[in-house]
Amino acid sequence: MDITLVTAAGSEEVHGTDNEKKTGCGINLLKPENVTRYRRAGQMTDLKEITCEKCKASLAKKMIKADKKEMAKLLKEEKQREKMGVADEGIVPLGNTTAKITGSQNAKKKEE
Repeated sequence: MDITLVTAAGSEEVHGTDNEKKTGCGINLLKPENVTRYRRAGQMTDLKEITCEKCKASLAKKMIKADKKEMAKLLKEEKQREKMGVADEGIVPLGNTTAKITGSQNAKKKEE
């Protein structure tokens, strides 16, 4: 999830947004009065960069929710692959197989 940092022109407060329209605390970045007041600072690398507590809490919840959703999707795909019989791609399962021992070709010809 990409989060853009937004700084306020009059203060040192740093907000965060994930959709370029609204910050986590609800500031509408598309309103004409807010366009000049707030500017985009760059991409967030750590949650500690955001100083607004409302933004920090809101974006942390969104990040956790997105991570859980992605993890559930990966687990579902893995279970589906196991159900289809392909546990690991490219590896042939050899468990519970037995080899049938047969006579050599020469022995079969002699019996006939």
